Amino acid sequence: MTFHGRRLNRKGKIWLTGFLLIVFSITLLIVEVHHLLHSRSETTTHITTKQAPNSGFSKYMDKKVGKLSQTNTDLKNENFDFTIYDVAKQKTYRWSQGKISQMYTASTVKVPILIGLLHQDAKLTASDKKLVAGMIRQSSNADATAIFKKMGGVSGLNATFARLGMDHSQASSKWWLSTVSSEDYIKLLKYLFVKSSKISRTGRNYIISEMFQVNSKQQWGIKGFSDTPNFLANKNGWTLSGSWIMNSIGAVEVNGHLYLISILSDNHPDGQGNVGLKTAKKEMTSLVRMAGEYIL
Repeated sequence: MTFHGRRLNRKGKIWLTGFLLIVFSITLLIVEVHHLLHSRSETTTHITTKQAPNSGFSKYMDKKVGKLSQTNTDLKNENFDFTIYDVAKQKTYRWSQGKISQMYTASTVKVPILIGLLHQDAKLTASDKKLVAGMIRQSSNADATAIFKKMGGVSGLNATFARLGMDHSQASSKWWLSTVSSEDYIKLLKYLFVKSSKISRTGRNYIISEMFQVNSKQQWGIKGFSDTPNFLANKNGWTLSGSWIMNSIGAVEVNGHLYLISILSDNHPDGQGNVGLKTAKKEMTSLVRMAGEYIL
């Protein structure tokens, strides 16, 4: 085999094979995201449809969580704001527990931060893209702080919230302590996964591909919705502020049906740091799994 007029040795062949595999993998990802967006655009044209949340789902979750609280007594004191949107049916499922008037975003706010950056400058530099990958895929706080400043800080983030109709969201100079509601995040997710004029198709492709490539260790939470998802794009967030704040947002496709999911929670016992964190992650994933069993 020759390449640019030269015969490849064994190392050259291995290198070329690896390079072609990388190109093939990236091409598959782009095709998958494009297909997902195209199918959503054809089947769903109204993203502002208002529908009463499913009361049966709320009662079901109350019963399930109540039963779980018998063995996990901390659960009854934790706060949850949970919304799921079935894109094909345009159906909303809502459940909440405790005080949910002020839910902190933790690292989930990195998604609206990225949306705000793209609104200001659609053509990102290589340096910008490196920061974005660190912020979304690895949840780097340093990279998020750099982009937060670049997209205008508090005023820029509040402008993004307003543009997306996120009326119950408020930016903070400490971006991880910005506040939001799960319903506001569903509004944002609709603009990402359903055709809209708020975010360009190129921008949506880019954001979704970054969420698709989130570190596998950070794919708890909404991943519990189905054991066999066709597609998963998520961004999770957690921070310790006296107690654990745990959030998970994104989209899961199961058997050709897309579900947008936002679950916010706080007041999880610190459990001496990592022990409490692992417990809260497992607990949140279990609650999303319960929801999946009801809806699917």
